[in-house]
Amino acid sequence: MDNSMSHTLDELNTEDLLQGNAQVLHHFLSSLKSQALRCACFLGIPGALHRLGGSATVAGLLDETGLHPSKLPYLRRLMRTLTVSGIFATAKQQCSPTIMAEAEDATGIGETVYTLTPASRLLVGDRPSGERRHVRAAEPAA
Repeated sequence: MDNSMSHTLDELNTEDLLQGNAQVLHHFLSSLKSQALRCACFLGIPGALHRLGGSATVAGLLDETGLHPSKLPYLRRLMRTLTVSGIFATAKQQCSPTIMAEAEDATGIGETVYTLTPASRLLVGDRPSGERRHVRAAEPAA
């Protein structure tokens, strides 16, 4: 490492280092969020949620989009990422006691239901809103 570079890093105090790390991490995560949104649009997830009445579980989305069941864990991660980003929202599905007794995981916690938000409603179908057009423009050419 160059001696001048080492000297510059030594001059940064802890607050500057934290601020710099936070800024770099913010940009990195922004890129990941953009890629996640692009992936969701490519898979047709906003449209699938709309066709399912505006809300669905990950298993319901898997069926509606036609994804292979082996992709369930990845779809779950994608939906969580986009929920944290505000593209989708969540609610807990309440299960009856008889269903919970029959379930493999009878923890009393319902399955997460994903819903559309105002942002994701703009991505449904081929509306002339422009937002979906911009996301589709970023897709690679086939």
